[in-house]
This record gives sequence, C-alpha cells and structure tokens, in this order.
Amino acid sequence: MKSIKSVAVSSALVCAAALLAPAVQAADAKAPTCNDITYDAEFLAAYPRAAAACQEVVQKGGKRAVRFSASVSKVKKDHIQLVFLNALGKPIEPTQTLTLLPQSGQTLRVNGKDVSYDKLSKGDKVDFWIPEKTLGVISNPEATAVSTIVLP
Repeated sequence: MKSIKSVAVSSALVCAAALLAPAVQAADAKAPTCNDITYDAEFLAAYPRAAAACQEVVQKGGKRAVRFSASVSKVKKDHIQLVFLNALGKPIEPTQTLTLLPQSGQTLRVNGKDVSYDKLSKGDKVDFWIPEKTLGVISNPEATAVSTIVLP
C-alpha cells in the first residue's frame, strides 16, 4: 500500500505538470519554425528546395526571417554566388546556387562575425537571412539593407 506521503508527492507532480503544460505550449506556439514561413513566390519558384536549407526562423518586431547557411562558390566585384547548405552543412540536392548583388558595405556572417562581401573567399561558410515574403537577403534579422537576389 502506498504511503500518504508518496500519494501527495505524486499528486503534486501531476498538478505541477498540468499547470506548466500550457506555458510550455504557449512558448512553443510563439517560436516560428521553418514550416511556418511564407516564401516570396518568385524566390520559391526559382529555388524550390530552399525550404530544405532553412536553418531557423526568428521573429523580431513582428517580422519573421529565415536563416540560411551557404558556401561561397564565386566572388566577383559586382556579385557573389552561394550554394545552399542543409542542417548538416552539406549542399542541398540538387545543388542550388544563389546569386546576390550586394549593396555597399553590406555583410554576411562568417563564424559569427560580420564580413563584408569584398572580403569573402570561395569556400567560406556564411549565414544570411531572407525576410518572410521578400526577394532579398539581409545580414541579420535586424538589418535594413537588402542585397538583391538575381533569379536564374
């Protein structure tokens, strides 16, 4: 027969779990995921596998942005080409190359540091953000300068 003490402890744990469950669900409901994002229609038509490269989604100031990781495949004076990477750091299949026309002074993240486009090298692994329903790239979720995506 269970002691009164163990029944009371069990009851307390059940009550605590019941009280915390809505808070955990509310926290989860607030955090957008890669499945929640709406991509720009032209972007998605040109890069149909882009969703497979989504690393995370953040929401700042009521706006959502998707973080992507990529490998630099070409650096030219007026543009840069990137290959989308999956969560394991491998190119998504089939390989999709993104061409960007950066604005002056714009950066991408390399190893957590902002690096200007003209300092990037072939093979660098970069992180960048695409705001929801937007056809452009930003360096972080709070950035306002947008690099133009050249559609294939």
